[in-house]
Amino acid sequence: MLECKPRESSRRVLLVEDDPTLRKTFAMLLRTLGDTVTEAEGGRAGLRLLADAPVDLVLTDLDMPDLSGWDVARESKALRPHVPVILLTGWGDQVGSGPESGLPPSVDRVLCKPLNVRDLLGAIGELCPADRSS
Repeated sequence: MLECKPRESSRRVLLVEDDPTLRKTFAMLLRTLGDTVTEAEGGRAGLRLLADAPVDLVLTDLDMPDLSGWDVARESKALRPHVPVILLTGWGDQVGSGPESGLPPSVDRVLCKPLNVRDLLGAIGELCPADRSS
């Protein structure tokens, strides 16, 4: 069983997801772990939030009606080059992951929906340790 314990230090996570149920679920999980989560219902809203506030990590859905996750990732890296971006997709293996996948440099990791909580937390922990300071 996966144990989720709050941490003493908090990451600031921007969560961009157009599905309100998924957005609330992911946000609740991250908040339970002690992260500060800013939610955006789409790509344009997410980029506006990113421009106004510092974040340590961007989690973005791939398939959204206003801007794709690729667009969000590219613009996120333009605004904040050192902030890791994790792309969440229901497209499964059609979107590669890892350094050999040919992903654009704006995407640090791809995770497939439905998300495995252990994979999500592992990727977040690897790309954005909770005790790092920004």
